[in-house]
Amino acid sequence: MTSTSLKKQAIRGTIWTIAGYGTSQILRFGSNLILTRLLAPELFGLMALVNIFVVGLHLFSDVGVNLNVVQNKRGDEPEYLNTAWTIQVIRGAILCVVCLLIAWPLAQIYGERQMLVLIPILGTFSTLFESFKSPNLLLLQRHMQVSLQIKMELVIQIIGIASIILFAWIYPSIWALVFGNVITTLVGIVWSYLLPGDRPKFAWDKEAVHEIFSMGRWIFLSTALTFVAEQADRLILGKLFPLEMLGVYGLALMLSDVPRSVTLTLSSKIIFPAISKFSDLPRPELRSKIYTIGKSCC
Repeated sequence: MTSTSLKKQAIRGTIWTIAGYGTSQILRFGSNLILTRLLAPELFGLMALVNIFVVGLHLFSDVGVNLNVVQNKRGDEPEYLNTAWTIQVIRGAILCVVCLLIAWPLAQIYGERQMLVLIPILGTFSTLFESFKSPNLLLLQRHMQVSLQIKMELVIQIIGIASIILFAWIYPSIWALVFGNVITTLVGIVWSYLLPGDRPKFAWDKEAVHEIFSMGRWIFLSTALTFVAEQADRLILGKLFPLEMLGVYGLALMLSDVPRSVTLTLSSKIIFPAISKFSDLPRPELRSKIYTIGKSCC
């Protein structure tokens, strides 16, 4: 791919990313307005608290499988992809067991018996089940097929929102939010296998494993620090304040976090995949390419 064509692709991807993010936030905000009329405020706080720990497990165990597939020269090779997928599934199984182990102590710490059930259920779907997603999803990111990524994410989000609202209308409880999360996960898994490409299978390429974990140890440290920096406030507030206040805080944080979220989305979908295509260039030339790509995205 030439520098000019990559620049054009980066510009198109940036437009799609910003438009998709804006649409996603509008859908999310609109659904929250509806759900606040159907569900008690403390349910949002309880769900936010549970999600903190599930997300935390993901961050504290991140070895950078996704980033490795995007940037590695062997990222398109079936053996490399299948090895990355195998590591992902193993990690998901381990996290699922951890969710079962931490449910009881967290329920005791926060005085919420429902966490005994919520953490294992949500943990199982967001760790074990989601780990089986086809690695062909990562190829969309690797090759900057942003429009297809955005369309998929929006359709899945709409299905999830519709599921939550319908369930909340029929049975207004915490299970409406759980049901929506489960449906969203299952639809995402099924759709990933409808993408073109080979079906994944278990594999263990030693060279690929070494490359993934060599880069992954730095990603692990970074994501662990990110979790502490980003989630510490909700962990503390969940203990000090009522859950309804935590729910309100979470909705407000979602709105205030828009600029940072847009920047992170552009970095993961556009800037990092684009820069990865020139990773073998001499450093002075690479810096020039990074500047050009960054300028075109902004």
